[in-house]
Amino acid sequence: MSLEFNRIILRFKLIHLSSIILLIVIIKKTIQDYRYLKDNDCLVIITLISSTFALIAHQLMTINGIFIFFLIPILSGFSHIYYQKHLKDKKYIIYFLVFLSTASTLYYGNKYIDKRDFMDLRNVDIEQGINSKIFDAKLGGLKWITPINPSKPENEIFNLLEVIDIIKKDSRLKMLVTDYQFISVILSINDHSVNKYWYKHHVYPGYTDKYFEVYKKFFINKLRKEKIQVVYIIKPLHGDKNVLDSILESGCIIKSSVTDILDVYELKNCENLKTLN
Repeated sequence: MSLEFNRIILRFKLIHLSSIILLIVIIKKTIQDYRYLKDNDCLVIITLISSTFALIAHQLMTINGIFIFFLIPILSGFSHIYYQKHLKDKKYIIYFLVFLSTASTLYYGNKYIDKRDFMDLRNVDIEQGINSKIFDAKLGGLKWITPINPSKPENEIFNLLEVIDIIKKDSRLKMLVTDYQFISVILSINDHSVNKYWYKHHVYPGYTDKYFEVYKKFFINKLRKEKIQVVYIIKPLHGDKNVLDSILESGCIIKSSVTDILDVYELKNCENLKTLN
């Protein structure tokens, strides 16, 4: 079992620890009178605990940033409410809740708000970031650094500036396939993207998945509807490597590698792009 997986399990245990008082209340009151299961208080508690599991599942399924720690003070707050109603004689509980909510807020506030210690940037020295105004004045005040080349962010910036200049000079109708979502913003263009993120199996089905043909039809219809002439694929794509290869036949595209991080797919007037509706 990996160290990162162990950390994830520990975090989830900490979140559920903050709801333990709520579980104790349900068990205690149900043992005293099973009709408590129909009580509004019981409904509130079950809803809170169920929502906690749902939000944890959401984070795992979407591979999203760590956002579920806000549940700890919320659950602790409701635990305090029901502690006062049902467990007021257990003085140690209030000390436990105060310690848990205070310690977790200080720890995660320092770790994820102050230090920005997200999973992708855990081992990155953000002090080496470069002012993002180098891309466009719209990004002024932000610093640029990513896990791709954290020791020399200027190399990544140089490559991106080259790509942005190429796209800017191309007047054709185009689709951008990239994890760099800011490019269409600073160019003030519609990227005509079919996905917000390019992460196979999590955001859209892979070639062997059940609903791939549905997604393929949707993708091609988007190309036809917007009359796309060229698709720019800006690498790296962390969740996919061959976006168009499984969507369009080789006779429908002319692929060229323009730079180290830019592939260009020119669309031909093939049968596949004509007939799919």
